[in-house]
Amino acid sequence: MPLREQDVLKEALAAGFARAALLPVRPLLSYRPNAEAVRQQICGDPLCQAPWAASVLVAAMPYEWFSAPPKGCVNIAAFFLQSNRAYAAMRSVQRSLAAQGVRADAVQHIPSKQWAMLAGFGQQGRNTLLHAKPWGTCFTVQTLLTDVVPQECVRHLPPVPSVDDACGACRRCVLACPTGALDGQGGMDPEKCLRTWQLRGLPVPLPLREKMGVRLLGCDICQRACPRNAAVPSLPPQELFGIDELLRFTPQTRRRLGAVLGTNEARPLRVRAQALLAAGNSGDPALLGLVQPLCTHESPAVAEHAVWAFHRLRGEE
Repeated sequence: MPLREQDVLKEALAAGFARAALLPVRPLLSYRPNAEAVRQQICGDPLCQAPWAASVLVAAMPYEWFSAPPKGCVNIAAFFLQSNRAYAAMRSVQRSLAAQGVRADAVQHIPSKQWAMLAGFGQQGRNTLLHAKPWGTCFTVQTLLTDVVPQECVRHLPPVPSVDDACGACRRCVLACPTGALDGQGGMDPEKCLRTWQLRGLPVPLPLREKMGVRLLGCDICQRACPRNAAVPSLPPQELFGIDELLRFTPQTRRRLGAVLGTNEARPLRVRAQALLAAGNSGDPALLGLVQPLCTHESPAVAEHAVWAFHRLRGEE
């Protein structure tokens, strides 16, 4: 007997997701990708990628803040560790469904945020993120295209509320953003976003380098400013990575980092380039011996960041 909607949802919850919904596939005609989404080839019509798909499984997994790491360590936002867990959980769902005869594809080229809103998981705020009770903005979303037909296949999807409906007059996140990346209407300029540049592995513009602090992945400034996150608890970081360890970036470090962040986020050149900015912002001249050899690295991002960090640590700005 073909799998039913409730069977698919049970698989998602059993994999560790806190909330799941199965929505009928249809084009998101109101979706307007920003420049970063275009670069990532995010498409508003799932059928462009999977003409066979009948539904989108949307699943959410919450997380809690990390407190600041000890001196000498980089800052990794809790989102990225939980996102990696959620990614693995959705792959587990995909394998389980496939074993039961369901065709499924866990592609990440559809706008998961928009599908999560349509599933009733939350509203988008001025910081571009979804917020939902009781998690605030602290949850990650995964999607899976399947050929399972939802029971309510003609279900009417609700309109997406505006950020004014979601946030009222509050603009705390807009004012808190250190680079002015938020436009206040739910949009973000990726060229000014710290997190976007962390993921690119390219030379970071000079005005943004000091603002990176010792962050390896994530920013969280706009989230921590949001009053909806006031009740989110803060826990010690689950994994610690020293700046010196990341500058050396041994095979052991790569395996350890890949285990908690995923292999894509543990790419050596991206990690080293970002770790060099953390070194330059650390104020620790003991790192100079690790920074200097990287000034002639073959990677433009690594070499440029190393030169910047070297002069900064020597007080030669």
